Amino acid sequence: MKKEKYDVIIPIGAACLNSLYLRSHLLQKISYPLDWVGCYTVETGVDLICSDFKDFLDLSDLFETGRVCVDRMGPCKFVQSRKTGVVFGHDFPDKVEIAKVLPEIKDKYLRRINRLREVIKEKNKVIFIYMEENNPKHLTEDDPIFRAYEKLHKKFPNKQISLLYLSNDLQMKKCDKKDELLSENIRKITFNYHNNEFGDGNWIPDWKSMEKAIGYLRVQKPLGEFLYEKILLGVSHVIIFRSLRRKFLRKCHLYV
Repeated sequence: MKKEKYDVIIPIGAACLNSLYLRSHLLQKISYPLDWVGCYTVETGVDLICSDFKDFLDLSDLFETGRVCVDRMGPCKFVQSRKTGVVFGHDFPDKVEIAKVLPEIKDKYLRRINRLREVIKEKNKVIFIYMEENNPKHLTEDDPIFRAYEKLHKKFPNKQISLLYLSNDLQMKKCDKKDELLSENIRKITFNYHNNEFGDGNWIPDWKSMEKAIGYLRVQKPLGEFLYEKILLGVSHVIIFRSLRRKFLRKCHLYV
């Protein structure tokens, strides 16, 4: 597939590995509000953006699901929004009341929301990527994707907006994919990115399948900057501890 370049690539959920893939390929260097949340539809993610995240992380709207995941910072409990269904799986420490840590978490997300606004304001050619979870509830029709795009186009009328929808079909062979250009600015790619190595219910994608499906994406940047980032990323791979690796990348302005 022909390489396509954008001024910025913005992940809008609903699997955390959407952002992780982009970061690992130097396609994303800063954090956005929908990077590490999940369990919602493409329209829900777009509605949050178009409403400027109104009532996002409202205490009265949040509840604990009973699930806990082992995050890099320690065990985190799953906290969900009743209104949108959005699940926060990496923010709320287990055994700590939601209200106690919510102010700090809200401040963090406010920084990411403001960063998203500034990036879109500064850039012209913008693509949003939505990725279904590893074991998704499939869309039976494409209407929600069209509606999501129209909302983005209306919200940012002076920008060149594109929308890429990644759908996970567990019945497809690993080497196969279905690439549909739904309109000039909307693409839907269906493939099997479930990683059998980690069992059912995991959120870890098959990286090779991801690369084959969306390896055509590029961020426009000068050649010198591109080579510089590649060298620094290679150096970071020899740093064993993740905390030190991220500190190195932040110092090099490759991770925020």
